[in-house]
Amino acid sequence: MTTKALRDGAKLAVFTRNHKGHLDEAFRVSSAEPDRLIPFRGVSRWSSAARTLQQYSPIDIYFAVVDSGSLVQYAAKLQRVIVDPQRGQPETEQLLDLSTSTTRHEGLWENTGKPAGTLYAINHLERVPQPFPMTELIKVSDGQPISPNYGYSYALVYAR
Repeated sequence: MTTKALRDGAKLAVFTRNHKGHLDEAFRVSSAEPDRLIPFRGVSRWSSAARTLQQYSPIDIYFAVVDSGSLVQYAAKLQRVIVDPQRGQPETEQLLDLSTSTTRHEGLWENTGKPAGTLYAINHLERVPQPFPMTELIKVSDGQPISPNYGYSYALVYAR
């Protein structure tokens, strides 16, 4: 479905959630250095995002804040996605070295029992001037809006 959607002129994006402290720190860093990559981790494997990014880089990424309702409050450019990142991989280590102060201690969550399924990097993070409900985003997988209680770590969506 991704190839057909893009052939028909639709742009794709990723929707995800993250913690306010991490996003605020990333926003401060990005405001000073917009092109700088800022890495984050996800529990699930972002396979469809990785495939999309290989063909159409960069793509937009929208963030709702964890435990702050269903509004998309931040947007950025998704530049890299590593599925099943492992210590010792050069690209993984390079991205981890770019971690901000609020995520630097996280590593790949090796000590949590739920290691990161994805390491991803963004840049050009901005606060959305007029936050919008995540329910306005349409999932590529089934053509349906994201539900208000969507709890998954990410979804491939059509860009706004």
